[in-house]
Amino acid sequence: FKTIEAEIMEVEELKEPLGSAVYTIKDLASGETLRFFVDPYLSLIQSGGQAVSAGDVTGGSKATIIYRQSPDRDIPEIVFAQVSGSYY
Repeated sequence: FKTIEAEIMEVEELKEPLGSAVYTIKDLASGETLRFFVDPYLSLIQSGGQAVSAGDVTGGSKATIIYRQSPDRDIPEIVFAQVSGSYY
C-alpha cells in the first residue's frame, strides 16, 4: 500500500459497477496528475468521520489517500481516503 496527499480535481462516476468512480487527483508533493479507481465494495471514502459514497466527493476536496495497484485495472485502486470538503 502507498499513501498520497492529494487534491481531488475531478470525480467521474461510472455505471459499472454501480457506485464506482474514477478520481483525477493532483499529488500535492509532486504536482503530478494521477487517476485512481474507487470500488464501491473495496474502497472506503470517509468525510467528516463518516463513510460517504464515491460520487459524493466534490472536485477541489483535499484528501489523504491510501491506494494499491489493482491486478484487474490499469490504474491504482483506492483502499481508503480521508476527504475534507465534500458535500457533507
